[in-house]
Amino acid sequence: MVGPRTTIALAVAALIATLAATLLHAGSAQPDAARIGERALPDLADRMEEAARLTVTTGTGRFTFARDGDGWVWPERGAFPVPSERVTGVLTALGALELAAPLTIRTDRYARLGLEGIVDADSRSTRVDIETADGTPLGRLLLGYRRRGGLDGLYVRHAFAARSWLASGGIAVPDDPIAWLDRRLVDIAPDAVAVIDVTDVGGMSIQLARPDAQAGFAALGTADQSPAEALTGLFATLDFTDLRPAEEDEAAESLAIALTTFSGLTIRARFALAPEGREAPWVHFAASAEADATAAVQDTATDLAQHLGPWHYRLSEQRLERIASALAALRTALAETPP
Repeated sequence: MVGPRTTIALAVAALIATLAATLLHAGSAQPDAARIGERALPDLADRMEEAARLTVTTGTGRFTFARDGDGWVWPERGAFPVPSERVTGVLTALGALELAAPLTIRTDRYARLGLEGIVDADSRSTRVDIETADGTPLGRLLLGYRRRGGLDGLYVRHAFAARSWLASGGIAVPDDPIAWLDRRLVDIAPDAVAVIDVTDVGGMSIQLARPDAQAGFAALGTADQSPAEALTGLFATLDFTDLRPAEEDEAAESLAIALTTFSGLTIRARFALAPEGREAPWVHFAASAEADATAAVQDTATDLAQHLGPWHYRLSEQRLERIASALAALRTALAETPP
């Protein structure tokens, strides 16, 4: 049984919600009220399989992903593959959005909803454009703030419409294209590394080898092995922070590091001299296998070469600092090792 206090609380909550909605409305929303329950993007919902391009625009930039056969790619980065499940997941969520409540048509109130449009770097809206292969629009929608409490949902506005809406359904559209990608480059376990080769721009070449994971690297003798051990982990769970097609702006090599595993797989990283104004050097990776490696290792090397070779990558500052620190420690250790 609902008591008087509960009844009053519900009435107050309803009044607050009504007043809040009134503040966001401008003019009568009655003609649009009949659309409640409609799909926000009916063309997308009905023709999902025809979606061939997804463009995301924010105040800080714009990027487009395109369908390529059964998958998706990033054309602006040399057709780098984009995990299909991430794109289709966003498209499915967009297609499922339903109009829940009509809101304001006044431009001076859009900002309260995060729907002011993309005008400069401070714009808080995210615009998504979905098209077929021939350029037919399947949806053009501005996404605003997430509303929580009461009637949950997302503030939306069709790109060329005045009416804003609260849409039911949840969706997160990353505004950084890198966040959509599988950023893992390689993952070589430290105890799998048998040989370390280092060549720097000055021509100094260092090679360290060990017979098994429990043994030390012979070049260091009985000296501290920790610098070499640090280098064995450089390609473990290695992710990139940016990428570009490999043929662009080739720069002189400043450093090369290669790790070879006991199974005969070699991963080589070539660090380019950083052009003026760049935060970090671009890195090009190559993969190969020794002639006597097993067929499985040969296949792994081929797959990695196809995945890594066409692009240059940037690594995180933390990873670059680890590399610089490990190399400095290794040079010191070698200098102190008796001949």
